[in-house]
Amino acid sequence: MLCGSVAMAVVNLEWSYEFLALVFIALVVVLSLLISVALLIWGILSRRGTRRFVGLCLLISIATYFLIVDRVGTKRMDETFRRGDEIVVALSAFRTRHERYPDSLPQLVPQYLSKIPCSAIRALVDHPFYYQISDVGGFELGFKAAIGGKCRRSESKAWECGD
Repeated sequence: MLCGSVAMAVVNLEWSYEFLALVFIALVVVLSLLISVALLIWGILSRRGTRRFVGLCLLISIATYFLIVDRVGTKRMDETFRRGDEIVVALSAFRTRHERYPDSLPQLVPQYLSKIPCSAIRALVDHPFYYQISDVGGFELGFKAAIGGKCRRSESKAWECGD
């Protein structure tokens, strides 16, 4: 019972940290946009080239940031799907040999996988895939994608992401 309480506290703390980090980043981006637009307008109205230049540079840097973040996020998501597909292939091989799915992912090691991969969705923390056997004999494999969001896959369905 104590372990379960500690685990829930850690999960809640992690979610709170992610939420606070997201809010902080959003505030920084909004303030940067406001400052850059204000500098740009002020530079145009006062005919000061320096203010226009600084405002334009800030707008360009914010746009570049969003392009880079989007690209990195897409690459992380693709890598996570690839790692999940490796697990799905191992699950299928296990089922072919034993005529059932394993009770847990560690049963795939070392015969089907050298180790259980984690999702690549987070930069600093490894988040494991979750795995459940369904009542009808299939499985669901998934990972936490974003705050409150999950991506999942079954034996008959491709990856789906949402709440």
